Amino acid sequence: MQNMKYTFGLVGLFLTGCLVVNTTFDKLPPGPYRAILYLDGRLSQPVEPDQVAANFDLDDVNRGELPFNMELSYGADSSLNIVVINGEERIEVPEVTYERLMETAQDSITIRFPWIDAYITGYHEAGIIEGTYIDETRANYRIPFAAFYGIGHRFTELKKTPVADLSGRWDVQFSVEDTSSIWKGIGEFKQDGNELRGTFLTATGDYRYLEGTVQENRFYMSAFDGGHVFLFSGKILDDGSLIGIFRSGNHYSTIWEAQRNPDAQLPDASKETKLLNPEASIQVEAFDPKSLSSISVLNQASLEGKFKVISIMGTWCPNCMDEARYLDSLYATVDQNKVAFLGLAFEKFRDTTRAVKAIERFSESLELDYPTYLAGSSVKSEATQQLGFLDRIRSFPTLLIVDERNRVRYVHTGFTGPATSEYGQFTSAFAKTLQTLVAE
Repeated sequence: MQNMKYTFGLVGLFLTGCLVVNTTFDKLPPGPYRAILYLDGRLSQPVEPDQVAANFDLDDVNRGELPFNMELSYGADSSLNIVVINGEERIEVPEVTYERLMETAQDSITIRFPWIDAYITGYHEAGIIEGTYIDETRANYRIPFAAFYGIGHRFTELKKTPVADLSGRWDVQFSVEDTSSIWKGIGEFKQDGNELRGTFLTATGDYRYLEGTVQENRFYMSAFDGGHVFLFSGKILDDGSLIGIFRSGNHYSTIWEAQRNPDAQLPDASKETKLLNPEASIQVEAFDPKSLSSISVLNQASLEGKFKVISIMGTWCPNCMDEARYLDSLYATVDQNKVAFLGLAFEKFRDTTRAVKAIERFSESLELDYPTYLAGSSVKSEATQQLGFLDRIRSFPTLLIVDERNRVRYVHTGFTGPATSEYGQFTSAFAKTLQTLVAE
């Protein structure tokens, strides 16, 4: 069948004027796309691009549409490149396939994320991609997806005057609907007119780069990085406090409240996870992806007499990705004759072959210079039992410093990533702690 060309004439009528795009392309047209994950399932009727902004309902905080932005371009070799945008973060997605299906006369696209076993698959027609986000680390986990060409905003183009400036630090309580399971967080927000960016810090990690909008007394933020699928919506109350709904994908939701507090703090992350015996030498059994065999990790000849920085992590964990990038940069600065770095991966795949492939994908996409071993299951109770020297695994990641006698000298629960104001402070303090211990 002759290759078809599409001519796009998308007209978006917005408050600021009229956008007209008329371009002919063999494949997807380059430029901005407004993408949506439908957490409650696809709407019964297709949403045309010019209807998205006009039909945005500021009173509906349970709409269930998680928007994010993509930018599409072509390389010199005509390769298709996609960048996912969350605030100041840009995630390059190099693994994109596009093909014409002769049997259905449709154009299909698959967008596979670089460091995690998740992808978007769908069909393209006339500037609209419709399909499904699939997370392979979860059983039968699928969320309907659509993306609309030529639209650059995230939630809405409306410019209703905000009743407050949310910039600053907030004391947050999650799961307030169940007083027996309330957990604490900190909100960090920066507002510029209607634009809202920020993150949430928790004892187990941060929620990375959130981007959204404030409209009158309502606000909305979202993040999608291939692993995190986060939607926050809420209301500014008359007393200045906040109340909202947090949704993680289509599997979890909770109510949260926040009070402005510039001095808000989380518990000390170096004291959250306890050693069962601080003086004992530890041993770790894990599967080595290179030798394809089980080994006693810390008894390797290459580690003899060295301090070890160990990340207890999972390839499915976005905070673990941020930590791995930091550790790899730190590894390049230390005396590698005295210090070794390694990862212990606790994976969602029970099948060893699939888990090893996930580790290889993670390490290769991040270009890590230190090894990662398959240590067990991501179920925290199983990970605790597998390690045997911690009271329990509270978070992936958990970071250890182990001395030359294989004694754990430092434990840090969770990770404070680059989306937070505390990232620089943490990385500086950790590097100094490592330096001090090695110099003893």
